[in-house]
Amino acid sequence: MMRRWAGLAAAALLVMPAATPVAAQGGLQARYAAAQAAFDAGRWQEAYDGFTAILPQLRGASASVVRARAGSAAVKAGNPQAAAPLIEAALPGLTGDERLLALVDLGGAREQLVEPDAARAAYAEAARQAGADLPPPVRLGLVRSTALSDPAFARATMDAGMAALEALYRDKPETMAQILALRGRIELNDGKPKEARDWFERALKAAGGLSRSQVSIPDVRIRGDLAIAAYLMGDQTGARRYLAYTGAGSLAEKGFDTGADTPLPNCLPGALEPDDMAIIELAIGGDGRVIGVDTVYASRKGQPAVAFARAARDWSWQPETAAKMPPWWRSAVRLEVRCVTGRAPGPGPGLFAADLAAWLAAKGVPPVRFEGAEAVTLPLLQAELAKREAAGGGLATLPVLLALGENRAATVRTQADAYERARDLALAQGAPEALAVFLRAQAVNMRQAVTKLTRMQWRFGARERVAQLEALVATLAGEGRLNNRGGAYALLLLGATQAAAGDEVAAGASFVRIVAMPDSAVPADDPMRQLALLQKANVAAATNRLEEAKALFSATGLSADQCALIDLRPAVRRAGGNASDFPHEAQQWGFEGVVRVAHDVDAEGRVTGTRTVMASPPLVFGPASERVVGRMRYDPVFRPDGGTGCAGLEQTVKFGIRGL
Repeated sequence: MMRRWAGLAAAALLVMPAATPVAAQGGLQARYAAAQAAFDAGRWQEAYDGFTAILPQLRGASASVVRARAGSAAVKAGNPQAAAPLIEAALPGLTGDERLLALVDLGGAREQLVEPDAARAAYAEAARQAGADLPPPVRLGLVRSTALSDPAFARATMDAGMAALEALYRDKPETMAQILALRGRIELNDGKPKEARDWFERALKAAGGLSRSQVSIPDVRIRGDLAIAAYLMGDQTGARRYLAYTGAGSLAEKGFDTGADTPLPNCLPGALEPDDMAIIELAIGGDGRVIGVDTVYASRKGQPAVAFARAARDWSWQPETAAKMPPWWRSAVRLEVRCVTGRAPGPGPGLFAADLAAWLAAKGVPPVRFEGAEAVTLPLLQAELAKREAAGGGLATLPVLLALGENRAATVRTQADAYERARDLALAQGAPEALAVFLRAQAVNMRQAVTKLTRMQWRFGARERVAQLEALVATLAGEGRLNNRGGAYALLLLGATQAAAGDEVAAGASFVRIVAMPDSAVPADDPMRQLALLQKANVAAATNRLEEAKALFSATGLSADQCALIDLRPAVRRAGGNASDFPHEAQQWGFEGVVRVAHDVDAEGRVTGTRTVMASPPLVFGPASERVVGRMRYDPVFRPDGGTGCAGLEQTVKFGIRGL
C-alpha cells in the first residue's frame, strides 16, 4: 500500500465519485472543476473558496466529498480552524480512500492547532482503517503527534516501519533525512540526547552534510536539532558549531525582535513550572502573523510540550517588522521559551472598556469583535473601518478606532492616529466627561510614543513629554474637567512620566491630586487610586516619612504580593550592560541575539530572580543576559515588610556585532 499511496491520493482528489449528481448540473460542475483545478495546482485558498461556495447546493455523498476537499485545502492553506469542522462533518459520509485521506488531513489540522491528542486520535483511526501496512502519512503522523507525549509508542511505531520507509525513499535522500531527524526527535524528547545526536548525524549525512552550498529549510532544522542534542550532552563547542551552520545567530539585518505581541503563558504550580523550558519553531508570515508552530524540544512531558506552542499561535509581529525578515529565514525561527509570572497590565484603556461599551450600547452602536492574533485582526479592523465609513461613518466607527488604537500589530503612528480620531469623534458626539477626558489623555500619550527616544535623547525628551502632559492637565483643570476618572488617568500618566524623568517631588504632587479626588469621582477600589496611593507611599518613604508611607500603603486595601503585581514599573536608575558581557565564543562565531529576561525588583531597587523567558537563537545568550539585567538598579519602592517591590517585570537585551 505504501507505493500506491501517492497514486491513491492523487486519484481520490482528481474526480468526483460516479454517484454524485454534480455532473448533471452544468454550471455547478464547471465551478467544481475550477475549484479542483486550483486544488491540483496548489492554489489552496482559491480551492477552498471555490469548494465552500458550492457546498450549500450539494447534498449527500457529493456534499461530504466536497466538504472534505475544502477542509483539505484549508489545512494546506494554513487555516486549521476552518479545516477541522469541515472534515469532521464530512467523515460520516465518506468511505474507502476518501475517508482515509480525510482522516490524515484532520490529523494535520489538529497538529496545526497544537492539539496532539486529537491529532493522534485522527491518525489512529486512519491506521485502523489502513490495516497493518500503514501508509507513510499515517505512520509519520502518529509519530509526530506522540513524539513529545509518548516517546515509547512513537519509537515503536517508527521502528516498525523504518525498513519499509528506507526502501521507499532510497532515491529521495532529502525526504529520508527528514524521517531520520524525526526519529531523533523521539530520543531528544525522551531524555536521550546521545541517541538523538546519532540519528541527527545520520540525517545530516543523508542531507549532504555541512558542506552543502545550497541549504534548505529541512537542512537548517537538522543542524538546529544537532545543536540542541550537543548542548544537552554538555558539548558547548559542538552546539555553537552546528548553530552557526543554521544562520540563526545573525539577527540585526533581519529586523528580528521579540515581537509586538508575544505573550508567554503564565507559570502554574503543578502544570507549568518556572524551570520548564521548550524550544519552539515558528513560521512568520509576511503580514506578521504566526502561520505555523512546532515544539522541537520540551524539558519534560506534559504542559511544556504544548503550552508554549499554543501561546505562539496567537503571536504577532508588526507587518513592517516582518517585511524586514527574509522570507526564507522567517519560515523557521527557533526560540527558547519559559513561562512568566502573571503580572497585571499597567493602567491603560482597559480601565475604561466597560464604560465605553455601555455608552456605545446605549447609543445603539454595534461592537466590533474579531478573534485571533493581532496581525490577523489588523486587516479585518481596517476593512471594518472602511465599511462603516462607507455606510456613513459617525459614531459607528468609534469602537473600530479604539480597537485599532490598541492593536499591537499596528504601527505606533497608526495607533496614535486612531486615538486622535476617536477623541475628536467622542467629543463631537457628547461622550460622558470621564470618557472624553480619558480619550484626550490617551491621544497625547500615544502621540508621544510615536517618537522613540534613544538613551542620549531621553533627558530632553522626557522633559518635553512632561511639559505636554502638564499642559493637558492644566487645560482640563481650567475647563473644570479634571475631577473624574479620565482626569485621574491623565494625572497618572503625568506622574509616571515625571518619575521616569527623575522628578520625584513633582510626581508625588501629581499622585496626591488623584488621592485627593472624592470617591464619587474615583472610587476607593479603583486601580488608579490604588496606584496613586502606592506612588505617594514611595515618595513619603523616600523622604523618611515612614508612618505616612505605611498609612498610604494600608489605604490601598491590597496585600504586599498584590501590590508587587499591579504597581507601576519603577524607573531604571542604572543600566547593567557593557561590551564585556558579550559571550566570547558567540562573538567568535559571529552570533547576534535578542533575549527577554523576566525578573523581580526588591524594595531597595535591586533585581532578583532573573530568568530567560525568550531567546533567539536558543541556548546562547541567556546566562549573559541574566547577568546584564541582574546588575540593573531601579528606584526603591515602599513595602512595609521590605519584600518584593515589583514582580513579573521583563527586560529585553540585544547582542549585536557592528559591521554585520
